[in-house]
Amino acid sequence: MEETSEIPKKRHKKANKNKKDKPKVQVKKAVKEDKSNKCYTCKEPGHTARHCSKNAERQTKVIYVGNICYPTSEESIKEFFGQAATVADVEIPVGKNGHNKHHCFVEFETYAGPLKALDMLGEQKLDGKKVRLDLSFHNLHQN
Repeated sequence: MEETSEIPKKRHKKANKNKKDKPKVQVKKAVKEDKSNKCYTCKEPGHTARHCSKNAERQTKVIYVGNICYPTSEESIKEFFGQAATVADVEIPVGKNGHNKHHCFVEFETYAGPLKALDMLGEQKLDGKKVRLDLSFHNLHQN
């Protein structure tokens, strides 16, 4: 007689035990905030940085001008903002390709200049494009 010893097969435990034993992981869905009418200075909704009381405490002679065209020159910017107040300096950042970066900084001679320019020229077009204006605390004369 042949003796055959049967080796009992081991049953592998399932890697996933009962689902009841696993801790539940809650996944939070990302909620996009509406930043369209939120101040980036004080982070409060309902107004923009232009009208923020914290910016009113700080005085600046510089205004940020966004959405300008490639061919816009320093002279045309000085002429445009000269309607509101006397312009002291204009800085147009230039990219690697030699074109402007579609924004610039305009410095006025007085602290009232940027506020007057915001009121007078906020909805105007410069070289056929509506520009975006905002107060800036950018230092034009840093090395």
